[in-house]
Amino acid sequence: MKKILIPTDFSPAARNAALYAVELAKSMQCELLLYHAYVIQVAPATEVPWVIVPDLTDIENDKKMRMEKEIAFLSVQNNTVKITSLITVGVPVDEILNLEKAEKVSYIVMGMKKSGALREFIVGSVATQVIRKSEVPVIVVPEDYSFKKIIKIAFASDYNIETDTSILQPLKDFSEYFNSQLLILNVTEKKEENLQFEKAAVEIKMDHYFEEVEHTFHFSEDSDLMHGLNEFIKQHQIDMVVTVSHQHNLLERIFRKNNNKKIAFHTPIPLLTIPDTHKKMSAYFV
Repeated sequence: MKKILIPTDFSPAARNAALYAVELAKSMQCELLLYHAYVIQVAPATEVPWVIVPDLTDIENDKKMRMEKEIAFLSVQNNTVKITSLITVGVPVDEILNLEKAEKVSYIVMGMKKSGALREFIVGSVATQVIRKSEVPVIVVPEDYSFKKIIKIAFASDYNIETDTSILQPLKDFSEYFNSQLLILNVTEKKEENLQFEKAAVEIKMDHYFEEVEHTFHFSEDSDLMHGLNEFIKQHQIDMVVTVSHQHNLLERIFRKNNNKKIAFHTPIPLLTIPDTHKKMSAYFV
């Protein structure tokens, strides 16, 4: 049985993501692992040559109590999904990635708190760091989003000619699990006549790969790529947006021009990121 890992810091955003994961697990027949990692904070004492070490037993008991409350809350929401829990001491990102391998999880579901500056969005959260390093798909759920059936999925692609479609299996799986419509979107800043042949070749490859999934191709010209996707989500009432996680992606290239620019797009819906294990397909937003 597939397993979904749900890292939590016991915040409202994390709880909301856990609720979303419960609903996913019901449809996808997965079990859930609720996980919390924490670092022992050692405070330096003043005017004395030693440090103050907190009561580790109290900390451990507090974490266990909070985890039990979370499990109890989630259990009330369902009576069909198996939920287990684990707490460890360590740097959250490192511990999550280690657990991902040890437990052979299929997906990671995390909450995303609202963020202002782009810099905070890219590197200032555990979720975005996990996206960059995870070898399994990661689903990021906005803290104010409530689960609803995934009727329409938008896949934001840059139509890279070297795309290896096999890495898109998680996207195909989601489309088939929920019988979703797949809208494959390419947003460009301006028309690129010299790339039409390459884009046609990629479209043929994806058309063949998704032949068993109801899918359509869409193109949008927008000087602000973030704005273009956001408008597409609103116009087509998209329920999930999908990208491929890649180290050097268009988001970084755009904002290198203006590091102080506020984030232009903050996805209002869940974001599924697929790890680019082949390092050949770039994506827009991770």
